Amino acid sequence: MNDYIKSLTGLTDNLITFDPRVAEDDRLKIISANPTARHPFARQEHCELYLRQSYPNACPVCGQLMRKNGFKTVYLRGLEINGRPLVLVIAKQKYLCPVSVECPTLVTDLARVQGINVNHQIMPNVQQRMLLALTEIHSVKDIANQLHVSQTTVYRQMSQLKRHFRPKRHWLPEVLALDDFKAGRFATSGMSMALMNGKTHELIDVIESRTNTCLRNYFYRYEYAVRANVKLIVVDLYQPYRSLIRDLFPNAAIVADRYHVVVQAYQALNHVRTQTMKALPSKDKLARALKRYWRLLVKDAAKLNWHDFKRRTGFGGAQLNEREVIDRLTATSDALSPA
Repeated sequence: MNDYIKSLTGLTDNLITFDPRVAEDDRLKIISANPTARHPFARQEHCELYLRQSYPNACPVCGQLMRKNGFKTVYLRGLEINGRPLVLVIAKQKYLCPVSVECPTLVTDLARVQGINVNHQIMPNVQQRMLLALTEIHSVKDIANQLHVSQTTVYRQMSQLKRHFRPKRHWLPEVLALDDFKAGRFATSGMSMALMNGKTHELIDVIESRTNTCLRNYFYRYEYAVRANVKLIVVDLYQPYRSLIRDLFPNAAIVADRYHVVVQAYQALNHVRTQTMKALPSKDKLARALKRYWRLLVKDAAKLNWHDFKRRTGFGGAQLNEREVIDRLTATSDALSPA
């Protein structure tokens, strides 16, 4: 095989050749999509390159030269050629060593391609491209579509990177952010904890569970001096975290996460609004207005429109801007009125 084909496919094996059973003009051809095909490679339009791997092979038991016993066709997914995924169709030589005095059992073998692991169907250059894509901000679905592989393949490649991204146990940032999230089957409790650098917003690690025992066991891996160096911890309003943080980080101040503070304020305001609605008669226009214009009550004051006057339902057809609507809504209850 010439160097051009090697660079095109990413193969490094010098023994692999073109399949002589295929005409020279058909060794690289475009195959139309076949949605009903059993093999996933054939379900979309792609390019096929026909190769063969055959060499003298010694029996691993007796050391004698094995007999050639036909070919087995395997498929390898390669990178794109002219916008179409490349599929390497490799006819691998099958070997047979019959039973004899030197070899008491039947031994079979299959030719191997250098640089390709047994039973793998994806070329190493595709895996390398996948790793590069994972270092950037792309969704798993986009990476899978770009490289013409399944999302499961991308997830499998991500799991292999785990050993290369182990957190440093001798260092923690001065500002530490903790945020729990729903992790599904990853955590036995259903919720995991993300550990982030509060200044750079970089992810440090993901703790499997947010339970008290799991968090203590995790942070006790760090030396006391490392935990004492943490000055500020940003966390949500979940009360059990407070006592845990005071025990683990003696010099750290606790700051409530701004997102959760806003959520608490929104829920409290919405509760007061619904209670005010229930206190009014069901057909009261102000009760309907509280339901209709609830978004204005939670809108940022700096983004309110003071200039456009529109006819507002529930206020007798009055022409009001958004600021005036809010003033009339809050006047319906002392609880909604600004302090």
